[in-house]
Amino acid sequence: RPYAWRQWFNAQDLDVARDMTGPRYELFSMLAQAAMHDMGVALIPPFLIQRELQEKRLVIAN
Repeated sequence: RPYAWRQWFNAQDLDVARDMTGPRYELFSMLAQAAMHDMGVALIPPFLIQRELQEKRLVIAN
């Protein structure tokens, strides 16, 4: 899902040219670990991080 950020920006009516910069991870589990270690915001399907959400290790940003 390399274009997930672009889709998110479009859904928010934002035009951000640098949406493809920054680290990329091959697995959602790696992305979740990075987010839990304060490395940034992650776009992850909630069903993949139910335990982390229940344990409040990750939160859904609005």
